[in-house]
Amino acid sequence: MKNQKNKNNVRKHQKQMVEETQNDQMQLQYGTQVALMSIGAILGIITIVFLAILIFFKDLIF
Repeated sequence: MKNQKNKNNVRKHQKQMVEETQNDQMQLQYGTQVALMSIGAILGIITIVFLAILIFFKDLIF
């Protein structure tokens, strides 16, 4: 009887560990996605500012 309870407890613990690992992986993927989108937005803004400066001050630069 005790042996069966121990096996059930071990299975529950293993299942919980797998679920926690999956949650950690999902959080890491979400964080990576947000970081990449932020970098893309920043680079886009820098590009727009650079192009605006190039268009308006082309004669002064070249």
